[in-house]
Amino acid sequence: MTGHTKQIPVSSIILDDNIYPRKGIDHRRVGIFAENIRDGFTFDPIEKDLDGTDPLLYAAAKAIGPKQLTEDEAKDTARRAYSGNTSLTSTDIGKAIGRSRQTVDLYLTDLRAVNQMDRDIKIFRLNRLGIPQDRMAKRLGLDQKTIHYHLGKMPMLANSLNGDLTRGFTVAQVAEKHILNFSRLFLFC
Repeated sequence: MTGHTKQIPVSSIILDDNIYPRKGIDHRRVGIFAENIRDGFTFDPIEKDLDGTDPLLYAAAKAIGPKQLTEDEAKDTARRAYSGNTSLTSTDIGKAIGRSRQTVDLYLTDLRAVNQMDRDIKIFRLNRLGIPQDRMAKRLGLDQKTIHYHLGKMPMLANSLNGDLTRGFTVAQVAEKHILNFSRLFLFC
């Protein structure tokens, strides 16, 4: 840590549930820490500047220590961190919570699918509005190749939907039939 060290009263330290990776407070461990503080044991200083590190992942990495996060705590922390910042990688999340990239991928599969679906809907709508791909890419924070790739798959989806509608199926029936196909089409793009 660079900078100056400042002492503050323990009473001014609060528990922020938004960045606390555990499901509950282990009062026995808190008692041990309190005892250590009374006995003059020193701890690593609390860092105020995390240099861009996600606060929840920072807290998770610090919380692991001798007691690993439980499976539920690790999954919940991974999902909360990703929900707060979808640009976090599975590797970065995994390092913080003590899990492999593959495990984190499993934790986040449904969240990523929803995120992908939302992105595809935005691309589709912007395309229908006639907005050029370069402007779409800039607006959505994606590269133009990604926009081009997704747009290339969309006509096939729209044509099959329109075909079912012209055959007399109701919108509800078409939606029910194609929701699974739509999810599969864009889930692994």
